[in-house]
Amino acid sequence: MKILTTPIAGCQVIVMDRHPDSRGSFVELYNESRYHKGELARDWKQINCSHSRKNVVRGIHIVPFAKLVTCIKGRVFDVVVDMRPSSPTYLRWFADYLSEENAAQVYVPPHCGHAFMAMEPDSILVYAQDAEYDPAVETSVHWRDETIGIAWPYADEYLVSPKDQGAPKVDGLARVS
Repeated sequence: MKILTTPIAGCQVIVMDRHPDSRGSFVELYNESRYHKGELARDWKQINCSHSRKNVVRGIHIVPFAKLVTCIKGRVFDVVVDMRPSSPTYLRWFADYLSEENAAQVYVPPHCGHAFMAMEPDSILVYAQDAEYDPAVETSVHWRDETIGIAWPYADEYLVSPKDQGAPKVDGLARVS
């Protein structure tokens, strides 16, 4: 297991050990003793599974708890946006491709935005949260907000929920690159 830093304060990429053989492969998604170091030291309270068609965009969702995101099937363009006004990386974003092949995870710090785009049909994302989901504490920012300026992969059509399409934009803030 390798832990890599990103341009977002506290956000990390974890490259898991993948063990392939003639039968397929094995990946340890979580091991308390190996993960309980630094930012990753969390008591995970809820595990979610999201299944998406190709070109589905979900997010940008902001919650006051951490997430550990893994793609177990297909491939996704995974995005973290720093939405913490006191952070030195406020309004910056980081993206990486997660797939079943690269065995990478992304640690999303509390109060950071998270979004992803499914790059293949039947992409499946599993993510742990260190708190139970409560819609009253979730906020969203529009996935195409020019202030944030995420460089989404090209698609002829993006499949976005009405909730995410109607999310507000970050108005009146200076652009941070």
